[in-house]
Formats: sequence, structure tokens, C-alpha cells
Amino acid sequence: MPPTPEGRPSPPRLADIAARAGVSKSLASLALRGEAGVSEEARRRVLDAARALGRHVTPHALRMLGGTEMIGVLVTDLRNPFHVDVVLGIEKEADRASVHVVNGARDLDRMRAQLREFDTLGVAGIVVVSSWLPGEDVAAAGSRRPVVVIGSTVNHTPGTDTVRGDMRIGIRETVEHLVASGHRRIGFVAESERSSSRVRHAAFLEQTSRFLNDTATGALHIDDLTADPRQLAQLTRDRGVTAYIAANDITAIALMGVAERARLRVPDDLAIAGYDNTTSSRLVSPALTTVDQPWERMGERAFQLIRERTLGRTSDREEIVTPHLVARGSTAPRLQG
Repeated sequence: MPPTPEGRPSPPRLADIAARAGVSKSLASLALRGEAGVSEEARRRVLDAARALGRHVTPHALRMLGGTEMIGVLVTDLRNPFHVDVVLGIEKEADRASVHVVNGARDLDRMRAQLREFDTLGVAGIVVVSSWLPGEDVAAAGSRRPVVVIGSTVNHTPGTDTVRGDMRIGIRETVEHLVASGHRRIGFVAESERSSSRVRHAAFLEQTSRFLNDTATGALHIDDLTADPRQLAQLTRDRGVTAYIAANDITAIALMGVAERARLRVPDDLAIAGYDNTTSSRLVSPALTTVDQPWERMGERAFQLIRERTLGRTSDREEIVTPHLVARGSTAPRLQG
């Protein structure tokens, strides 16, 4: 197949598929669309020819042969609550379709291997809930079947669709809430060196500079604070840090544990806010202030985008959803002295 201007192989022509299958173009078109009026033997020849030439076959065409539609979902770690929320959204929208979920287990090599496994399974489309996969891997998968990447830090890969949250809005609302509550020194706590932590820290620096003359610290790492909770107490005592925004809810909840070990009361001594509004954020005490990203709705939309691709849409879609702050007990207003 000749390459497209972007360097990806162009889809095979209908005439090539028809010639390989030994049928007319009109019959090949009916078979590829999953329409009635095509014998099972002719339909199978057309679909086999299309696959051999690198053309994606619609789920409806497969169902005409008794096949099962499956959507592959590749996540970094199913222990992360917001990944589970995305999968629930996909399952909710999938109706009768099977959803095959693969846990990436925080290992890039394994994620790549499982992406290849989806080819073997013949899934109708893939939803990637991870920022780990390099763009070339995502593009390669997208050249074979519909791919949607979900997240708040994803970069668009040509030939695929993306659904992401507007992180700057989420961080801005959190900073505004803390400043309005009387906090003048605010810190940021990261979970790792992953892109989500880096991008959220960059958004934090941008937004705090709009409201405060002095940011409290550079990004702190939750592992360092867990190993030595005295750092947290020292920053509160010596630097006057009274609030922290964590990269996600998991980090925020861990920070609440560090504060307890440092004999700091939340929210009296230290306000803490998270990001993602996972189920866990409502179960801790005090309940966690956090940014709600509509992960379930994002999962539903990802499934819909795959449907649109299988029905013939070729243009890329990038959809941005608006998050909003959910203020709870972990960030009570600070009294002015």
C-alpha cells in the first residue's frame, strides 16, 4: 500500500480487495459493510482479503459471520481507581459488545506485548488509558483498527482519537479555592516522574503565579515525605506552607497519612486537595477535596468514537471535557489572623 502524506500506509482500494476475493466491487462493498445479500462463503473471502491487505473490518461484518465484537482496553494499572471508572464507562456504553480489559501492570514492555495481543484477538477497537505508550506504538495500532487514548495529559497521535480533561481548569479551580480559603503558601506533591505529575505540576506553577507572589516549594515526592514525615512539619513550621495540591487522589490520601504521622491536623494545620474524584476520596476522613474528571463519561465517549470509526469516519477527533472542583472537608477555610 502506498504511504499517506503522514507516512502511514493508505487503506487498500475496494477494487484490490474485490480482485483478491474474486468478487465484484459491489459485492465486496456489501460484505465489508456487513449488509445482507452476500453468501457466507463470499463474505468470508472478502473479509480475509481485506485483512490480508491491511484494511480494518467492521464489527458488524464480523457479526454476520457469527463473530464477537470485542473492545480492548489497555490501562497502566487497574489498582488505580480512576482507571476502573473509565472501564465501567466503556462497559456501560458497550451494550452487547464484549470488553476485553488488559492490565498493563506498570510495565511498558508488557503493555507493548499486550497491545500486540489485541491483534491476535481481532478486537474491533482499542482504548488506551495510559500516557506510557510512545506515539509510534499508538500510531501503529491506529493504522490497523480504531484507537482512542483517554487521559488528561495525552498528546494527539495522527490516525487516532483522544478524550482528555482540561487540566489547567482543574488546577486553577483548586488554587482559587485554596487562596479564597486564606492560604498564601501552597505546595505540590507528585506521585512519580510520569507525564501526568509533570504536567499537573507545570499547571500548578502557572496558576499559583497568578495569585501568589511566592510558591512554597518545588514539587515534593510522596515517597520522600513518607520516608521522613518531619519534612512536612518543617515546611509548615519554617516556610509557612498551609496547603498542598497532590497530583492525584492516591497521592493526596497518602499525604494525609504523612500529615497524621507528623502530628499535623487536616484541615486545621494543613489543607490537602487531590485530583480525579475517585471513590476513595469520599471514604477518607475528612473527605478529600478533589477535581472531578468525568471518567465514566469519558469511557462512554471513547466507545462511541470507536463506533463512529467502524462506521466509516476517517477524520481524527480530539474531545476535551471540563473538570470541576469538589470541595470537601480536607480544605476548610483558614481564619485570617
